Amino acid sequence: MQSQFLSPSENAINAWEQCREYLAESSFVIPTVLEQQTKRVFTLSEFVAKQCSRKPEVFLELLNSKRLDNSLTFQQMEEQLVSKIQSIKTEDELSVVLRRFRNQQMIAIYWRDLLDIASVHETCEQVSALADICIQQANLWLYEKLSVEMGMPLKDQESQHLIVIGMGKLGGHELNVSSDIDLIFCYPEVGEIANERKNVSHEKFFNLLGRQLIKVLDQFTAEGFVFRVDMRLRPYGDSGPLVMSFSAMEEYYQDQGRDWERFAFIKARLITGTDRDKKQLSNLLKPFVFRRYIDYSVLESPRQMKNLIDQELRRRNLSDNIKLGPGGIREVEFIAQALQLIHGGRDPSLQCRGLFQSMPRLAELGLLSDDIVDELLEAYLFLRKVEHRLQAAKDQQTQTLPTDDVEQQILAHGLDFKDWKSFREKVSDTMGKIHQHFSVLFRDSNDTQTKSESELVFQDIWHDFTSIEEENNVALTLQQAGFNDIDRVTEQLKGFIASSSVRHIGPRGAKRLAQLMPAILQIIAALAEQTETLSRILRLLSSISRRTAYLELLGENGGALKQMIQLCSASPKIAEQIADYPYVLDELLNPNMLFNPPEISQFPDMLRQLLCRIPEDDPELQMDCLREFRQINLLRVTAADIAGALTVRQVSRYLTAIAETVIESVVKLAWQQLSLKHGFPQSERVASGSTVRGFAIIAYGKLGGHELGYGSDLDLVFLHEAEKRMTDGEKPIENGIFYMRLAQKIITLLSIRTRSGVLYEVDMRLRPSGNSGFLVSHIDAFVEYQNESAWTWEHQALIRGRCILGSASLRGQFEKIRTVILSKKRDAQELKDQVVLMRQKMRDSLLEDNLSDKMLFDLKQSVGGIADIEFITQYLVLKLAAIEPNLVISSNTSELLAFLARSEHVSEPR
Repeated sequence: MQSQFLSPSENAINAWEQCREYLAESSFVIPTVLEQQTKRVFTLSEFVAKQCSRKPEVFLELLNSKRLDNSLTFQQMEEQLVSKIQSIKTEDELSVVLRRFRNQQMIAIYWRDLLDIASVHETCEQVSALADICIQQANLWLYEKLSVEMGMPLKDQESQHLIVIGMGKLGGHELNVSSDIDLIFCYPEVGEIANERKNVSHEKFFNLLGRQLIKVLDQFTAEGFVFRVDMRLRPYGDSGPLVMSFSAMEEYYQDQGRDWERFAFIKARLITGTDRDKKQLSNLLKPFVFRRYIDYSVLESPRQMKNLIDQELRRRNLSDNIKLGPGGIREVEFIAQALQLIHGGRDPSLQCRGLFQSMPRLAELGLLSDDIVDELLEAYLFLRKVEHRLQAAKDQQTQTLPTDDVEQQILAHGLDFKDWKSFREKVSDTMGKIHQHFSVLFRDSNDTQTKSESELVFQDIWHDFTSIEEENNVALTLQQAGFNDIDRVTEQLKGFIASSSVRHIGPRGAKRLAQLMPAILQIIAALAEQTETLSRILRLLSSISRRTAYLELLGENGGALKQMIQLCSASPKIAEQIADYPYVLDELLNPNMLFNPPEISQFPDMLRQLLCRIPEDDPELQMDCLREFRQINLLRVTAADIAGALTVRQVSRYLTAIAETVIESVVKLAWQQLSLKHGFPQSERVASGSTVRGFAIIAYGKLGGHELGYGSDLDLVFLHEAEKRMTDGEKPIENGIFYMRLAQKIITLLSIRTRSGVLYEVDMRLRPSGNSGFLVSHIDAFVEYQNESAWTWEHQALIRGRCILGSASLRGQFEKIRTVILSKKRDAQELKDQVVLMRQKMRDSLLEDNLSDKMLFDLKQSVGGIADIEFITQYLVLKLAAIEPNLVISSNTSELLAFLARSEHVSEPR
């Protein structure tokens, strides 16, 4: 909408008259609306007014081609520049062509932006595309000219090219209308160009090419400039070499790269170079930018940068800077980039360049609320629009609000505000909202000026211990702080400080620990179980102390820290889990997710999404991903269990679902790895379209009964139904061997220990003939064994047998034999004797000899324990299933007991 308040300026009217006269002489019919639009644009932009009045032929060309109404595609813009460059012979001609092309394109871009024909996002995309095309075509022309003069740099007999890395807003396709461009130059490989007179190093060639490229883009001439070029983001800044080889770049960022450079490289985009070179360089730089662990250390860098910026703003009195001031554009970018760096290593979907892509993703992941993201994006778009209006005036890079009354009124009215005051209020309100969100994220929880007296007490405690103050002072302070067992707490803290994990922690880790410990002590002092909780927390800290990122995570998230301590206080298992697998700490950041596990039906899709981000040719990462999925969801279930949000039965169902989800993925991975080498089993009985051809996994025990516990292993039996034929791959093997190797691989993937721990221990002793039997049984052999050779205890085990994965055919055959076996008529006394005998053998084998001497009770194996309940239930099922068919439907002990109670075979609970 065009402002009703904006009156054309005198300069705009004069410029329009010059253009109108030229258009009339050229027989161009001037619509009334065009005159109004032109005066508005000329009033808002002296640059456009001067360009059009000085070169009205350019204005006419844009009008005739409808370029002022519709933006060009990247390809159309590129074709236009290529056609203009083809015939030029000198660098000076290149300079003129580029500047005239740039000015013509910018007139059209300004026009659409100032009339609100184009959105802020579209304008940024257009300016970024213009910069890309100018860089690419100028680089190509200069490269060809220099190669003729000096020879062509080669790598493996192929030409090497200058890699231009677009940083900042250029990299993110977010250039403003009068932006400079931040560039870094590099080349693939050190070497020399063979020359008749004297060999020329690749470095010298690309250094010269880089300087020529900067000159042709940046130098201000009578035609203006193309883009201002800023090279200060390169390694070592202004004092560093203009170009570097890939290996030198990798060495620099690996050894000397700083956090602010990681921020800068989030948006980095390779504008020139071959696809092969781009891929190689991207792979070299990616580990520097995105760490595989959650990295809260990055919060310190924007704090420091913002402090320096704020100091500069105060020194130069630039409080009206909408980019660098409190609540400015830079703070929105810092918020998005910090969260990208913190979580992007674990979630590749956050490794995007543009703010318009990253912000919605942050909301999807729950790292920012939808409301905050909407508010920040709305504020960001408004400030970017103001920024464009400021820069459009004179085609200058500025973000400072004007002080001149006339300029203020033009800016306000051009943005549809009735006066400067209402506009200024909108800017202040917008920047205030941004700064509030920025302050929350980047607040320094360790600033002593913001700490209360009670918080300072705990800071003094830690200081006294680390400074080896007199013990009497420490004891007194601990007592005042609310600790009960002073001697025990003192012993624990001294032991922790003297431990090797703390002594070798390093300066950065020591600083973080000193910031973290007072908060830990304050939380623990308020608990009932102080010494036990402190012991668990200190063990946990010892295990993560050398990974300062985890200390930073807890230090930056008071809620997560409190959550962790409370969970560890309630459960030693959780304390052990976090100590062994600290990557689960990330889950503590979102209590809503932590205490509300996802729906069981969501597990397969969750794991599928995680695995989709892992390269298919990286089995180690795939294994780590499976283990992390299990540990993270195990923590969620445990936390919800402790909080009383889940019943015992729900906990078992969740743990069972997690295991089944993992098993399914493991089978797919194993099948994929094996079939790539040997092909697929061929058989008349195996459906070619089935998920796992002719293969099934039977779960026994707690997994089969939906009764899995936190430390349960997996009782599995593998079946197949293929005939004795060969697979169809390059290296065919007999079907039976294929399934045996498949089973071996599944067991290995489940039970092998990696840096992320073990998935599950697997127990195969329930297969036909136990440890002496085949690893995988043919279904026909399984049926024969169950009918003719299985012991009573094996039929007991079959009660909790359940097919958790397999083809429809095998599922059906297993269910049929299970029903037949369990429904057999049995002699009640003989059955009772066998069950009692087996129960005693189990108790003798599994119950510790000295347990009774210590007057201790084993919850599962002692008389009256869980195993007795299970055996009673199984005895009744085998005894009654012939007359109660419904007893064979379920594999769950509690469901079977409930049915037995309803059928009055056992009494109802009192």
